[in-house]
Amino acid sequence: WLLYYSIPAMKDYLPQPYINHWCLLVCAMHILLNASISSNDLHLASEYLKAFYEKAPELYPSIVCTANLHSVIHISQFVKDWGPLWCYSTFGYENLNGFLLRQCHGTGNVLPQVCRSLIIRQKLNQTASDVQNDRLQEYLHKYDHTFSQPNSSKVIKVQYTNFDADEKRALQCINIVHASVTTVNRLKFGLQMLHIRNKETKRNSSVCKVRYTENAASFELLFISVRCIGMINNVWYAIGDVFDKTNEKILDCDDGVLCAHQHIEKYMHKVKKVSLTKKTIAVSINNIIGVCVHIALKYSPTDYIFLQPNEYEHH
Repeated sequence: WLLYYSIPAMKDYLPQPYINHWCLLVCAMHILLNASISSNDLHLASEYLKAFYEKAPELYPSIVCTANLHSVIHISQFVKDWGPLWCYSTFGYENLNGFLLRQCHGTGNVLPQVCRSLIIRQKLNQTASDVQNDRLQEYLHKYDHTFSQPNSSKVIKVQYTNFDADEKRALQCINIVHASVTTVNRLKFGLQMLHIRNKETKRNSSVCKVRYTENAASFELLFISVRCIGMINNVWYAIGDVFDKTNEKILDCDDGVLCAHQHIEKYMHKVKKVSLTKKTIAVSINNIIGVCVHIALKYSPTDYIFLQPNEYEHH
């Protein structure tokens, strides 16, 4: 909510001074969650948090001026001492607690249950790569998808004729015709998980930034909404519809203090206002730069795409 959804959702409802004030906190968090943070960026984030703290009493009742609000001005020092915020985020531990909880199927002998389940998973993981039987592979997949396909979800064989006209044209542009395709609903590359659209359950991860080459001389950076992920000739490809980027700014900077910090201009490099086109392209996984957060508001004709500050926020 803080990093991605809050500004697009509230910018048309909150008065401009309030949304600009909120941007100070959002921008600071984006900086402090980066994979690497320079001394200048750390100083900039500290200035944003200080301005956020000092301006709050001018906009809100004194009841909001609590110790929690005061504590935000110390976050930059914590980052200076301990590294980016994602290094010691508790989300990863909470996710692991959820995994451990799913290993318990009764109220008694909890520790033996967890240990037995982990041992079974380890043994299966050691032997799954040697299993040749398709039905057994499918069973192992249902038990834990990481055994049968370490980097993907359930595998489906698709013939070239099953693709629609747009998808065929996209494949033809990269010289792929009449090939058998192995498709999946999601694919893990690096530390990120990419889904096909309409198949995400708990993640917003079906849009990605790609390096697209139409000829050997040049390339362009595009955002695509992924409609298919498939392996062709031992190479993973993503087929998706291209977003058209607009030059429109997400916010107008009309606050003197905020303009002096130039925080909006710096932050807006991470967000794009876009609209989905009917152009479909295919790119190899090697040309995917990163997964993005896509926000489509119900009553807005324009979508928003945010670049993630790092690859670690889900892990």
